[in-house]
Parts: sequence; C-alpha cells; structure tokens
Amino acid sequence: YNPFDLANAIGERKEFEEKVEHLASGKPVEYLAPYYPGKYSAGGDGALVDGLQGSWGYADGRWPGILNRDLDVIIDLERPTKISSIEATFMQERGAGIWLPSEIEITVSDDGVEYRPLAVLTHDTPREEKRVKIELFKWEGEQTARYIHYKAVNGGRRGSFMFTDEIIVR
Repeated sequence: YNPFDLANAIGERKEFEEKVEHLASGKPVEYLAPYYPGKYSAGGDGALVDGLQGSWGYADGRWPGILNRDLDVIIDLERPTKISSIEATFMQERGAGIWLPSEIEITVSDDGVEYRPLAVLTHDTPREEKRVKIELFKWEGEQTARYIHYKAVNGGRRGSFMFTDEIIVR
C-alpha cells in the first residue's frame, strides 16, 4: 500500500490558510485551568486569540491541548463591546485520545464579577466515531460585555486531550 497525507490530497483546511481578525484578537486571556505545556501549548497564553486556526491535524502547533481537565478561560475585551457571536472549533480523534467537550458553557460580564449566561452548547458526535471530526460550537445573538468566560467541559477519560484552535468573537 502507499500511505499518503489526506490533508494534502484534499487540500488544507481553509481556516488554516489566513489569519482571522476578530474582537478578541490579541486580548488578554486568563486561564482558570492551565493548558498542556510544551509541544501542545500552541505558542502559550495568547494562542486562543492569536488569529491562527489549525489544520486537519493537531500536531501543526496551532491547536492548544488541554489534558485531563476543562478548558476554562476568561477573555478580557478591555472595554464593553457589542458582540454578535462567539465560536470555537474542537477536534475529536479517537485513536489519539482526543475528545470533543461534553458541553460548552459561555457567560459574559461587564465587571468581571457578576456573570450572566449566554449559552450551553452540546454536540451529537458519538464517541465511537472513527474519523477525525472537527466540530464548530457557536453562539449567536446580541450582547454587550467586557469579559467572556468560556468553559469547555472535558468529555474524555483519564489521559484524554481536548484541542481547540481559536475562540473567535465577532
């Protein structure tokens, strides 16, 4: 047989090709639970708002990894801002022990103390899915806020990863 890289056969993910500018680009991110250090840090604290989205594979350096815990961050937009959507993509690759979150909880605040709920998002991708799955989780509406609390609940087992490439705020 002749193995080949499927990403090269069908082209790269269009999101990987260009940097995306959005309301949270370059803004401060507070990690309430740390990301995985080293190889899967995707460049560190600013990785979730650097405008760089991942390719078809998690090893491209653009997918921050979270091991054995939830992704739990607060993004400071630095001033009250009108927002109409908050979205992020997550990856599931069963063979590598990478799972989609069981749910996403999004809350917002004007002062960083009192938060109001925006959404609880879920998915219907089965854990038994054998193909690599990249799933978009998105809230749409109208809201004004300075702080966004974004929590992705780890849906895996012990020793499992979650990977997301960018939290996009418009």
